[in-house]
Amino acid sequence: MEDQRPASASQPLGSEAPGDTLAFIVRVWPETARPGERPQVWRGSIERVGSGERLYFVRLESIAAFIREHLGLGRTARRSLWARLIDWLR
Repeated sequence: MEDQRPASASQPLGSEAPGDTLAFIVRVWPETARPGERPQVWRGSIERVGSGERLYFVRLESIAAFIREHLGLGRTARRSLWARLIDWLR
């Protein structure tokens, strides 16, 4: 059976040149009024690895905004970055 991973996924961690990669940790959790109920809202945080800078959010759009800010992208790149993030998550 063939390995279906992209070539970049086979590189060992830390093989990128310094400054070539930004890494983020995204966490999401449900918030309910009572245990066992459906989530009323999903909350989360995104952290930039290395700097420890963290943003807490209640809107998923905040994830893309946080990443855009760190990539130095303007508002015109908003939709394309968000679309790429959604495609990556699928």
